[in-house]
Amino acid sequence: MRPRVRQVGITAVIALVLAVCTPVFVHRHDFDVALLKWMKDQSTENTIVLKAEARKSRMIAFKSQIGVGCVAFLLLNGGWFLVRRVTHLGTFRAFKTGQ
Repeated sequence: MRPRVRQVGITAVIALVLAVCTPVFVHRHDFDVALLKWMKDQSTENTIVLKAEARKSRMIAFKSQIGVGCVAFLLLNGGWFLVRRVTHLGTFRAFKTGQ
């Protein structure tokens, strides 16, 4: 396996783990209002509204996790690139001065 493909694969797995393990807390006023209305009157209409608001909250949390995963992926690849570059330049300079 080529080093670049391995690097992208490893950082993608690490970013996925970080994104999944990051807790996301979504507090929305609309969901609170829908929940209070549903607790007072558990009608079909209030249940539908509550489910729709819960779906919106889950979608916001999902988008946040995707964002965290993308940022982690970019930071991990950037860090890996910098470490390899500094390590490679240090080795190259040591080799040049040794001759």
